[in-house]
Amino acid sequence: MESMETIFSKSKMTSKGQLTLPKKVRTYLDAKIGDNIIFELKNEQLIIKKYEGIEKYFGTLSKFSDSEGEPLKKWDFPLIVLFL
Repeated sequence: MESMETIFSKSKMTSKGQLTLPKKVRTYLDAKIGDNIIFELKNEQLIIKKYEGIEKYFGTLSKFSDSEGEPLKKWDFPLIVLFL
């Protein structure tokens, strides 16, 4: 994501605590139906990010194999998660 000017929008919370992300925010995040969104509260500021989890890389593990030539499965290796 490129940096851009400040986006100011508002959204009204429903009785179930749900919010609609304004179109400008959805467009900026490239958020699609079913995407996961992260809400991070830091120093009294709310940071909203599209979650780009490692799940999308699980299929790439088929290229790798263990010492016996068997393809690795997602649970065969230690998992280290870094959030940038």
